[in-house]
Amino acid sequence: MEHARNGRLGLTAVRAWQPLSTTYEFIGPVPCAFDLAADVRRDVQRQLDGVDAAGLVASVQVCIVQDRASAALLDAGSHASMLVVGSRGHGQLAGMLLGSVSDQVSRHATCPVIVVP
Repeated sequence: MEHARNGRLGLTAVRAWQPLSTTYEFIGPVPCAFDLAADVRRDVQRQLDGVDAAGLVASVQVCIVQDRASAALLDAGSHASMLVVGSRGHGQLAGMLLGSVSDQVSRHATCPVIVVP
């Protein structure tokens, strides 16, 4: 946040999500009881409500993408001066099995990356 303020830069919050599978091989499509995309939008807005945007060039932009997190962040990073990503710290085994978003982003980004635990 300070980097954006001091550099008079814009700030974009990127949230990627993937829908849960609602198709089962033997019984066909299963109706979804909730709108996952709307839930994601509400969650992002709740998180941004506590952000102090004072001193930023513009309000915080929100980019919600239906894609893998690493792909969405790398795409956003292609236009950014810096990417800041969080890390849950799953550990080595879970990271190898699940694939680490922060690892993928830091290896393939075209701009500097900061990983925050």
